[in-house]
Amino acid sequence: MTPTLRTLALPAALVAALALSSCGTGSSPYAAGAQTSSTSGATSGTGGAPTASGTPSPVGPPASGPSNTADVDFAMAMTMSHLQAGAIADLAPQRAKDNKIKALAPKVKKAQGPEVTTMAGWLVGGGIPVPDATGGHDMSAMGGAKMQVVISPQELTTLGRATGSGFDRMWLELMLKSHQAAVATARTELAKGVNPDAKKIAQSVIERQSAEIATMTSILSAFARP
Repeated sequence: MTPTLRTLALPAALVAALALSSCGTGSSPYAAGAQTSSTSGATSGTGGAPTASGTPSPVGPPASGPSNTADVDFAMAMTMSHLQAGAIADLAPQRAKDNKIKALAPKVKKAQGPEVTTMAGWLVGGGIPVPDATGGHDMSAMGGAKMQVVISPQELTTLGRATGSGFDRMWLELMLKSHQAAVATARTELAKGVNPDAKKIAQSVIERQSAEIATMTSILSAFARP
C-alpha cells in the first residue's frame, strides 16, 4: 500500500521508492539511483553537497537499508539544525565572556560534525539538496514548502553582532532552542522512522543534547542570580 506522504520535497522517483519500500522491497528513498533533474543540481559522491547558499558541505556515502518519509524529514531537519548549531558554536571562542560557554562550544560542533557528513551523504545520494544553516532552502521547486526554521537568519545576525554578557545570554538561548528542537525531531524519528542508521543518530542526539541542555540551562540560570 502506498504510504500517505506529508508535504515534503521529494522528487517523483523518490516518491516511487517510498511506495516500493512500503511493500517490503527494501528500496530506500535515499537510493543513489533515485536522483532526478528536479533536485536543483544535487550531485552524488564525496566532493561536496550543494546547499541553499551554494556552499559545499562534506558528505558521506548514501544510506543503506529501508527508509521512509520520516527518515528523509529527519535527515533534512537535523542537518539544518546541526549546521545552525555549528555556526553558533563558531562565534563563542572569540566573543563569549563565560569560560563554560567557551569550553562547551567546540564540544558541540565536534560531536555534530560527523553526523552532518553522514546525513548530507544520505540526502545527496537520494538526489535531495542539502539545507544550509540559514534555513533558506526553498522547497517550492519540488512541490513542497519551506522547511521549518528553528533559528532565523536575523537571530544569527544579531548574535554575530552581540558582545559581552549579552552575547553569552543570547548564545545560550539560541543553542538551547536548537537543541530542544533537535531532541524533539529525534524523538519523532524514533517513533516514525525505519532506517536503523537514522534511528541510531536520533538516539545519540537525544542522549547527548539532553545532557548539553542541562549544562546550558545551569549556566543560563546563573545570569538571573543577583
